[in-house]
Amino acid sequence: MKRILIGSLFLLFAVSMFAQTPDFKAQWERQTRNVGFDGVGVETIIDKWEAAEPGNKDMLLARYRYFIARAKYTEVVPKYQTRFLGAAPTVVLKDENGNDVGFFEETFYDDEPFGQAQKILDKLISNNPLEISYRYEKISALISYEKEYPEMAAVELNKLIDYNASQHPCWLYQGELMSSEDFLDGIQEYCYSFFAIKSETSLEVFKSVSEKMSKLYPQYPVFLSNQGSYWLLKGNSGKALKCYNQVLKIDPKDYSAIKNCILIARRNNDTKLELKYLPMLVEVAESDAERLSAQGRLQALSVK
Repeated sequence: MKRILIGSLFLLFAVSMFAQTPDFKAQWERQTRNVGFDGVGVETIIDKWEAAEPGNKDMLLARYRYFIARAKYTEVVPKYQTRFLGAAPTVVLKDENGNDVGFFEETFYDDEPFGQAQKILDKLISNNPLEISYRYEKISALISYEKEYPEMAAVELNKLIDYNASQHPCWLYQGELMSSEDFLDGIQEYCYSFFAIKSETSLEVFKSVSEKMSKLYPQYPVFLSNQGSYWLLKGNSGKALKCYNQVLKIDPKDYSAIKNCILIARRNNDTKLELKYLPMLVEVAESDAERLSAQGRLQALSVK
């Protein structure tokens, strides 16, 4: 009976201790809802959380968000251009000479807290090598930080591609198993980001990553299509058409490739070339209106 009583007292003590353990994540969530990721009291909660659970990944993410919020600020900046980093201006005004000036909301970062945030991501990646969301966060943060010159972002993206090709890891995204198609789609999202920025540096990264991915995954035509988009933007319709035709060899019903081939034909006033691709558009048109338009155009060109 004494032995049972001692065991019962120990159980009660353990339950009591467990009940008194603070729920730091809940405290952090409440505080950040009220004051933001770097508001009053947030760092104190994170410090206590780290003291109690130094390796907790949620705590590290909270610390990362704290530093990123501290680093980040925005300014409205005038620029003589119609788009900046893929975005339209918030307002367009005239300068003293009557020229249009676009005012863009631009994001900036203080280097010191941004560097601290990157170190935390490095630790999360090291501790959780198969959790791809931390690698994505690092690349995305660098793209936002570097803007027109995403050189460090390109290095990290290439490291991710190389690691995937050499190790064939079973990636997790926020704890859920990813498919190989999900991984490829993720890389394509970054390619799109580089293309949308449209600086010389970002376009070269877009091209080089797309070429690399085409070699590694030749059965996945979107990266060939990317190369066509690069050459089309650069005004080299011959190289662009070659890329799109390679896409169509893999997927004869690729809508974007067909549309771009027709665009090239029209830019070059090449009726014969347009007649080659219009029947394909009739087959893959995304709406009845588009199909009827393509059929009408096909008939009109055929009688000339």
